Amino acid sequence: MTPSQRLKELIVQSKIGYAELGEKTGIAKSSIQRYASGFTKKIPIEAVELLSPILNVSPAYIMCWTDDPSPNKLISDPEWKPVINAKDEKDIEKELESMLAGDAVIAAYGGKLPDEMNEEELEDYELYVSALRTILIQTKKINKKVHTPLKYRTIEKK
Repeated sequence: MTPSQRLKELIVQSKIGYAELGEKTGIAKSSIQRYASGFTKKIPIEAVELLSPILNVSPAYIMCWTDDPSPNKLISDPEWKPVINAKDEKDIEKELESMLAGDAVIAAYGGKLPDEMNEEELEDYELYVSALRTILIQTKKINKKVHTPLKYRTIEKK
C-alpha cells in the first residue's frame, strides 16, 4: 500500500469530505484530492502532520512506516533543527571553490585573481566570498529541513 492509497482509505473511513479536510487543515481541497489519488507522488510532510490528527492516526501510519494507526505515538519533534555536519561543510567549501573559479567572478574584479588585488578590492572580494558561503549554508539547512523524512524528525510520545 502506498501513502496515497492509505490516505484515500482513511478519508473514506472518516466520512470527512475533501472540502472539510481543507477547511480544518488549511490545505487546498484540490491538493488533498491529488495526494489521495496518487496524482502527487510525494505527500509533503507538513500536510501529513496536519491531516493525521483529523484522521485520528499517526503521521507514520499515513506514510506506511507502521501498520499501527495509533495516533500520537510519534510526534514531530518541535526542537528538531537541521544541523550542518563536517561532510556538509566540505561540500559547501567545494561548491564555493567551484563558484569562485568561474570566469564571472574574475571578470567582476577586472580580470584579477585575489593575490593580484589591492587592499580595497581584496576586502570586497572577501565580503563576496563570505556572503556566498552564508547563502550556501542557509540553502543546505533549508534543503535538510524540507527533505529530511518525518521518521527522522519525530520522537515517541510518552
